[in-house]
Amino acid sequence: MKRRIRFALLAPLLLALPLLSAPAPAFAAFHLMQIDQVIGGVGGDTTAQAVQLRMRTTLQNQLSGDAQLVVRDGNGADPRVLSTFPMPNPTQGTCLAILLATDSFTAKTSPAAVPNYTMMPIPASFLAKGTLTFETLGGATTYWRVSWGGFDPNGVMSGVAGGFNDDNTTTAPSTSVALPSTSAQALAFTPPCGTTSTTSAAQYAVTASAAVFTNNAGATFTVQQPPPVPGLPGRSHWLLPGLLGAGVLAFAVIRRRGKITA
Repeated sequence: MKRRIRFALLAPLLLALPLLSAPAPAFAAFHLMQIDQVIGGVGGDTTAQAVQLRMRTTLQNQLSGDAQLVVRDGNGADPRVLSTFPMPNPTQGTCLAILLATDSFTAKTSPAAVPNYTMMPIPASFLAKGTLTFETLGGATTYWRVSWGGFDPNGVMSGVAGGFNDDNTTTAPSTSVALPSTSAQALAFTPPCGTTSTTSAAQYAVTASAAVFTNNAGATFTVQQPPPVPGLPGRSHWLLPGLLGAGVLAFAVIRRRGKITA
């Protein structure tokens, strides 16, 4: 009798063992991610772009085959996939960064940037107004969004209610500024790493000075603003046009004299 009672008590536990030993769901391996920094160009060169992600907690590095980074225009249309995170996956760790950059961005930083992934560029027409999302591969679920230029009053992030990344699944309102592209500044997430998403307007701002990007190994790269073309001091900026005008006048006089002599 006692053996039967013990077996009855142990049976549920034995049935539960396969569930306890089963691997964690795939979504738990990459979805706790934030878009940390975005730059749409350096000194007007819109081919030089970068996006920095940051893992909000541990074990969020299983990107390949699971995640994609997508940008859309000011109407939330025309999606362009910037990266699908090819292998190898980055190193995991709380608040570790992941750097994506275009090929020409590497020459715009000091030292030269070493990104973890090469990304496709954000179209120049999207820089004034648009939205960038970190999604599941194929786009079924959006886990993080940043929007700029007054994009989309909804700004929905689907499937992240309940405190994963955003409590109310909306990132509206958007920032009012365009995505930086004419200086060395970037659009950056201002709260501490791990903070849940609220709105783009409240949590993103243009960096006060030259942006500093970080890769997965912790190396940092400061964006360099191209040196300005030196101008002539004071009233001397009229010197070159004046000299050109005098030259043209002198040429006309010499030519006229030549005709008269002939």
